[in-house]
Amino acid sequence: MVDVDRRMDMDDVVVWMGPGLHLVQYPVRAGKLYNQVAVFRSQEFLEGKADWGTPEQLDRTYAGMCEQVRVAIPALGRVHRWPMADREPLGTWTKGRISLLGDAAHAMLQYLAQGAGQSLLDGAALAEALPGLGDGTWSSEAVGAALAQYEDQRVAAAGNVQTTARVWGDIWHVDDHVATILRDQAFRSRDVYDYSLVDWLYGPVRADHAAVVDDAAPASLAVPPVPATPAPAMPAPVTTAHA
Repeated sequence: MVDVDRRMDMDDVVVWMGPGLHLVQYPVRAGKLYNQVAVFRSQEFLEGKADWGTPEQLDRTYAGMCEQVRVAIPALGRVHRWPMADREPLGTWTKGRISLLGDAAHAMLQYLAQGAGQSLLDGAALAEALPGLGDGTWSSEAVGAALAQYEDQRVAAAGNVQTTARVWGDIWHVDDHVATILRDQAFRSRDVYDYSLVDWLYGPVRADHAAVVDDAAPASLAVPPVPATPAPAMPAPVTTAHA
């Protein structure tokens, strides 16, 4: 039996998944604050209504969920809400001497928690490619070559994260009965210390963006990321609210 009075876990990130929705809970600031984010597909948005993702829709959407979720929803702040959006991966971020980085280059959904992380990697790649820019001696050709080096390191890698984040969101929000059973079984059978599905994201990366796996590691750790091919258009945007 689940203890429904144990509503907050101050050591872990907890995600409650349902059809077209999820609630994520986690401590911040060394446990001094507790953040909760509710995400759901908005039927009002699909119907073209101007006011969508309202507190009333939030309550209706989560009314049929399990008790642990229902008791959490009233505690969410009702002032802040955001539409979620991403974009198809771009083939280039550069035009002439101007190049993009961060969300301007690769806006992505939050399911891999990589928005800020990928921006930092962009900055590191630019710093590596443009070490002498400040001395004022670089020609247009040199700048172009440096930006090409930056793109070689980052465009495909960031695009892969974009498309994979979409897939993870689809997995969280499945509403097909069979797909839900398979997803739940995969989560239940996974060892809590098995991070093989994200080794490619957090470990060293080769030029082909596949995970670098130690020769002594079991073959099951060599899980490649989802190929960076164009993903289908995102379904209905979702709205978030948090305390």
